[in-house]
Amino acid sequence: MLLSGCGGTPGDGAGVDASPSLDVLPGEQVGRLAEQQLEAEHLEMATGKVTCPDLDWVLNASVRCLKISELSAGRRVKIPGTVTVTSTEGGGRLHVELDDQVTEFGLDGVELGRQVTAWVRAGSPSAGAATCPYLRGAIGASTRCTVDISGRQYVVLVEVTRVAAADYRTSYALSWAGAIPAPKASPTFVATEPPAVVD
Repeated sequence: MLLSGCGGTPGDGAGVDASPSLDVLPGEQVGRLAEQQLEAEHLEMATGKVTCPDLDWVLNASVRCLKISELSAGRRVKIPGTVTVTSTEGGGRLHVELDDQVTEFGLDGVELGRQVTAWVRAGSPSAGAATCPYLRGAIGASTRCTVDISGRQYVVLVEVTRVAAADYRTSYALSWAGAIPAPKASPTFVATEPPAVVD
């Protein structure tokens, strides 16, 4: 998946003063320039955000960065890369190159929350919206979501059961966590039932 980009003049629209007094390009700016450059040169690339540390403003200086791309259906992909100063003259130039391997993928908390909310509301229509963190796409990875049902907080355990690395998809099982009592109104939430699998 090697993707690279050349160009990226720090003084172009980034608010960087490329005068000789510039010693360090702030990490926030490095990331913004890297993302703009990658998206401009690779139109098919999913949008996202590149985060980087500060970059010394000297020829051939480089930093390791992380691009987090947001795909459809809440899929999130993390891929590292390198940003290198290729020129400090006339505003300067940066070169961006992403690694060949994705380091991690998973499901963002917003999409996971939507899925958990639908699962809970199937048995308890008055339940509030579930709140979930990011779920890493690795078999056995797990997280906990919270949901309000009739003024009481419940915890739903989410555990990854299968991944499809080729398209960054994560399948998982949902179950009530630990000793949290299930709502009495619906046998769907009895803790002894097999967990539902959501794909």
